[in-house]
Amino acid sequence: MEKVVDLTPVERPKKSTPWTSVSAKTKLTLIVASLIPGIIFLYLLIAADMDFMAGLILVFLPLQLVSSSLAGILILGRRGILDGMMITTTLFLGSFVFVLLMSVMWAVIERGFATLSPQFIYQNDVYVTPTTGLEIGGVGHAILGTLLVVGLSTIVTVPLALATAVYLTETRGKSRGLIRTLLQAMSGLPSVVSGLFIYSMLIISGITAYAGWVGSLALIPLMLPTVSRVAEEVVFHDPTTGASNDFEKATSIARQMVTQYGFSTSVGAVSYANGAEVFVGRDMGHVREFSEATAQVIDIEIRSILDAAHDEAYQAINLNRKVLDALAKALMEEETLNQEQIAKIFKNLKKLPQRQLWLSKASRPVSTVGPIAIPTKGSTSSKEKAAAAKAKAGAKPAAKPRTPRASAASKVAKPAAKATKPAAKLTKPRAPRPPKA
Repeated sequence: MEKVVDLTPVERPKKSTPWTSVSAKTKLTLIVASLIPGIIFLYLLIAADMDFMAGLILVFLPLQLVSSSLAGILILGRRGILDGMMITTTLFLGSFVFVLLMSVMWAVIERGFATLSPQFIYQNDVYVTPTTGLEIGGVGHAILGTLLVVGLSTIVTVPLALATAVYLTETRGKSRGLIRTLLQAMSGLPSVVSGLFIYSMLIISGITAYAGWVGSLALIPLMLPTVSRVAEEVVFHDPTTGASNDFEKATSIARQMVTQYGFSTSVGAVSYANGAEVFVGRDMGHVREFSEATAQVIDIEIRSILDAAHDEAYQAINLNRKVLDALAKALMEEETLNQEQIAKIFKNLKKLPQRQLWLSKASRPVSTVGPIAIPTKGSTSSKEKAAAAKAKAGAKPAAKPRTPRASAASKVAKPAAKATKPAAKLTKPRAPRPPKA
């Protein structure tokens, strides 16, 4: 009976969001550290009639940095000083930019209400000058130009993109690789490059003047890859390409196993690797050196290897679902795991049964003679020579002790002893010489 797999989502651990558990003391410290600089700043503005921008930069910001540093020390210790200063600086600069943006938006909205009239939609700015009032003119030309550019681009792009998507998903033509490469290249094409290309080809050359339909030509190569990709996903329900690189690698390895390494009983120990591809269009520049029947056998063997590997991976995941869930839970709690934690989680890992031995042919059974033992240190011949030398040294009789040889000093001492007698005659004192005249 097939085992039912529980696919209920794992409950999120309570410790996975430590930033939500803030104590009341921490909250009070943060509130006090934020209010004190603001109160002092407001007092100086009212009592001392200080300039707002000068007080904001010279008084409020330094006080806020000091108070946030003190709050960081009280909450996190010395390491909280930099955190507090960084948070204060970020919030101050963010608030400063936010106030500037709000002031700009308010000025635009306040002055823009004067232009809200029906003629603003359909009039143009032909008779508008820098001194003309806001009640004259409109955006009719901009609306018409946008509709013209986008409409013409859509009329050309959508049918072409749908045809491209049908060709890429429903056919197996030789040009699929080249077309997909072109689409990927166009998807990374900057809009400036596309516009400059149309400008140099049509306007600078004098073929046409500035017009909306010329702008639509620059928009077509930008819209084509996007519409084609959306058509593949929505219309034809293609799955996501998140694991496409894994599939490519696995297919490449399986193809090498069959065509180069001889890991197939149907194909045999024959190499069908005929070099790399010439063009980016894959099959366009790929010359095949085997028949169509052999190609079909190779495709079948590649598919069988991939299916077997997929089934084995699926079985291993289902067999160790608890280990997988425990790993996911630990990662949600800790975010980073060391070697000991991973070893503890994988302690209960269940292994799949050992695979059967692969035989290239039934008439070639597995040899009963195993491989030679790998030496732990040095080669086998050196070990044998060392053992023989040791046995030979143990078989020799004990050597007789040698008499110590006389040293050079003792050899010199003997003639010195013989010369002692004549040396005794020389001990008599000589007679003094007579003095010279």
